Amino acid sequence: MKIAVVDLGSNSVRSLVVAVDKGQLRFVDATSTVTRLTEGIGEGPFSPRAEALERTVTVLSRLKDRLVGQEISPEGQVFFATESLRAAGTDEGLIAALEAASGLPLQILSGDEEARLSAEGVRLGGLDAEAVFDLGGGSLEVVGTRVLSLPLGAVRMAGRFSEDRLALSRHVDDVLRQSGLARVSLLAGVGGTSSTLAMMLGRLPRVHYHPRLLHRRGISRFQVQRMVFSLASMGGDERTGVVGLDPKRADIIVAGLTVIERLMTYFGVESYRHSECDLLWAMAAAKARELGRPATGVLF
Repeated sequence: MKIAVVDLGSNSVRSLVVAVDKGQLRFVDATSTVTRLTEGIGEGPFSPRAEALERTVTVLSRLKDRLVGQEISPEGQVFFATESLRAAGTDEGLIAALEAASGLPLQILSGDEEARLSAEGVRLGGLDAEAVFDLGGGSLEVVGTRVLSLPLGAVRMAGRFSEDRLALSRHVDDVLRQSGLARVSLLAGVGGTSSTLAMMLGRLPRVHYHPRLLHRRGISRFQVQRMVFSLASMGGDERTGVVGLDPKRADIIVAGLTVIERLMTYFGVESYRHSECDLLWAMAAAKARELGRPATGVLF
């Protein structure tokens, strides 16, 4: 039996296809396409721009055909959104357009749900951690001594601060100081920025992506700092040649990596472990349980 999960994120539309095999979720296929639905997002109420919605609808329609081609029944599919639609509120017309494009009902996760599912995905992937972060385009979810969703996503921070790293760092530090999170020793991370960082560090071309090549990779704070410095010194055209970096992420990568570096500094850790098992894997496991095929681990 195959299960497909579609994640409508602030920066990209992602999909994961797994097969439920002897109590395990076995990786079959994955896609990630930058659509930047939350382009222009700030601190207040947000409505997607027409061109951003058009990009997203086009990708969802193509993804719908891709999943049909893989013979995955609608009952085995899950479609959910995170900060991309939490920030937009309950716009029924927007939701209807997205559901029509995907052919699936849309579930909007709360910040706490997103954070807990990210941590569940990390555990499913066999990683132990005292705290887990999920840095997306619109928000930063953290599960530690508290469960929090903070408005520190890569798209949001790039939109507010561009690449003014000093101002961005001060802002992130202020938000984290007010969060009430305690210091930890073992940190794990998921999300597009973290995956991209792991790919750049491993000089892995995007066409060669496979979760087993990135999962469990240890990343030091020094490596994050060095990557930020290197990318910040490049022009936009130079960044498109960086192995592992999606050119469509080039304008937000410095902001995203700066958030990760400041989070590591706040927690007092010199390294974290990257996990390719995230909330998509947790959602797949939940669907498997719903269909009477519980899975307790993953196979790459």
